[in-house]
Amino acid sequence: MVKMGIQNQPFVILLLMWCGSNFVVTAIQSNLIFLVENALEMRGVVGQIPIAMLMLVAINFLPFRVWLTRKTGKKTGHMIGLLVLAVF
Repeated sequence: MVKMGIQNQPFVILLLMWCGSNFVVTAIQSNLIFLVENALEMRGVVGQIPIAMLMLVAINFLPFRVWLTRKTGKKTGHMIGLLVLAVF
């Protein structure tokens, strides 16, 4: 069963993209928490404001992401999303 999954090239590509995007998002989130608490010295409730703003922007961006994916296809839409994540 595992051998069939590894031989399926589209599955392997999507798996690598999924793992890569999850790694990038986790790294950004952990660095953001470190930045807010230590570099900006915003601890407690005040430090949660920038993180909450980031989450609100991400949630509000979802309809655009769905539209983009429908317009360009899943693979291209995901690549554009990763490119935007890498740039910003």
